[in-house]
Parts: sequence; structure tokens; C-alpha cells
Amino acid sequence: MGVLETAKDVVQIVQKIDNIELYKQILELQSEAIKIVEENLALRDQVRELEDKLRIKDKLTYELGCYWIATSDGREGPFCTHCWDRDNKLVRLTPTPKASHFFCMTHKDKDAWTVS
Repeated sequence: MGVLETAKDVVQIVQKIDNIELYKQILELQSEAIKIVEENLALRDQVRELEDKLRIKDKLTYELGCYWIATSDGREGPFCTHCWDRDNKLVRLTPTPKASHFFCMTHKDKDAWTVS
């Protein structure tokens, strides 16, 4: 049985006792328990997100002015250095009509890379 279920059971018992002050305190306790559970969930999400970023960072290499991710088949990319360094977002660079040139869709024509 979880904290919230236990709190609900206690509220029902206190209602039967008919002690208003105790009932108010139990409701306050239940509200605090809900806040703690919600904060716990948010922290777990944050930890998961940070672990994902660490996994990516461990596979990330800087080469030819771009970031690449090591894969079992070789590498994947290229990815924008500005987007990763600034926002920790992997944004794939888009090829231009000239096959060896790439640009970031986030930055449009501000940045261009030549990959050999």
C-alpha cells in the first residue's frame, strides 16, 4: 500500500472519530504527501533526462567542425555544435545542394560546415 492510499484510509478513520482538528491535520498531511510524490516523479524524470544526456555525451565526438555519435555501424551525424554546446540538443545538420556542405535548420544560413 502506498503513502497516498494509507493517507486516504487514515482520513476515513478520522472522519469516523469526528475530531475536526485532527481531520484538518490529516488533510494537511495528505496534501503534503501528494506534493512529495509529485516532486519525486519530477526528480525521477530529471534524472532520466540527465542520464540520457550523459549517454549521448559519452558517444559524442567532435570531428570536421561537427559532432558525430559513435554507433555499432560506425558513426551518425553530423550534428550542430552550437545546439549541443548551448542547449544539449542534438540537431542534425542538413546537407546543402553542394553535398559536402551542411547547415543547421535552427540557425538557418548563419552557420555552414564543410565536411570532407
